[in-house]
Amino acid sequence: HCTECTLRDLQCKFSDSVNNDAKIRTNIPIRDYDNYQGPTIMKKTLSLQGPKSSKLLGPTSIVEKNLLNFNNNDDDPANSPTNSIIKNEQIIIDHSIKIRKINNDSFFQIINDNEEFIKLSYQQVDEIEIIIYPYGLNLINLFFKIVHPMLPIISKPVFLEKYSRTHREFDPILLAALYLHAINWWHLDDELKSKPKPNFLKLERLLLVLYSENLINLPPKFSTCQGLILLINYNFHKSETSLLSKTNDDWKIISQLITIVEELGLNYNSEDWITIPNWERKIRKLLTWTIIMMDKMYSLLEFRPSRINPNNWLLNELILKDFQIEEDEEVFIEKTNGENFVLNHGYNNNHQEDYSIFGNLIFVKMVHLSYHINDVLNDVFNLKSLKFDDFDTILIKSSRLLIN
Repeated sequence: HCTECTLRDLQCKFSDSVNNDAKIRTNIPIRDYDNYQGPTIMKKTLSLQGPKSSKLLGPTSIVEKNLLNFNNNDDDPANSPTNSIIKNEQIIIDHSIKIRKINNDSFFQIINDNEEFIKLSYQQVDEIEIIIYPYGLNLINLFFKIVHPMLPIISKPVFLEKYSRTHREFDPILLAALYLHAINWWHLDDELKSKPKPNFLKLERLLLVLYSENLINLPPKFSTCQGLILLINYNFHKSETSLLSKTNDDWKIISQLITIVEELGLNYNSEDWITIPNWERKIRKLLTWTIIMMDKMYSLLEFRPSRINPNNWLLNELILKDFQIEEDEEVFIEKTNGENFVLNHGYNNNHQEDYSIFGNLIFVKMVHLSYHINDVLNDVFNLKSLKFDDFDTILIKSSRLLIN
């Protein structure tokens, strides 16, 4: 049975369309990257640490940071030489909760996911893989070639490392949305264009169910933000047979996104958070600027009050280095015999550097445009101005904006 029918206790109408010949990987994902003995760039990651969620503890949180003692846990297994979390950086509260110290001002609570949700997530991503089988890797490469440069919200090395092990390391909303975006560009891939597309309508239905049924039950996650951004930017196909349709609720999703982002501390400038990997600091910055841009754009389009206050969102401007992947992080995947995948270090021969730079430039220009939209929203395009300002006042405000 598909996820939609299972969750809604309905008789499955898609049973006949299931690809029973699909050979997907059922590997058990890594639960804790810090204790993982194999090669990985995921050690010390804060936001993508296996089936866990991280939540920023604010200065007025119920947890008083001045009472936390990070010095008296020498016997803690987490501080053993084999563990990459440096000594005095985290406290284990119990078997499922940790307090992670990023610097003297930033503390995060890391909680293990509910086991039932973990099992359900495995079932959902398995179902997604069955729908797109055997084109998963082709679609991932197509996404990073076409979509990613203009929407750089995912760390490519991290994504490929995870996928080389198993698709079960991903959030279902993120994986489904990524595949759907890639399928939109199916005709641009020399290997795919002559083959029939996967059942993208079924994948669209599944994505909407995942959003409507899962989001309210799950803790805030980095990958959920990425998946929701892809969901908002995806144009669903019209289907008379679809029981679900995506209504014009983008503003509602953006509001949910902003709440999750603030829970994750993405509104903080993390460039000096040297206790997390460099790739994570960069992707946090890119992801946050994407959400700021979307908040301003949709505020203007929907005539809604912007939810993002610059007094509480502190980030540095984007620079070229934010988009660059370090030489020791660049990887690509090759599919070998059967369903095995090999992670290769270095550049793929099909690396599209020029296209990536062009796409990144478009992204930066869109972010810069959001600066000006923010000024318009503050001075002119708001309820107070529309109600009380006369024409001359609006003209003066608009002229000042044009001069700036």
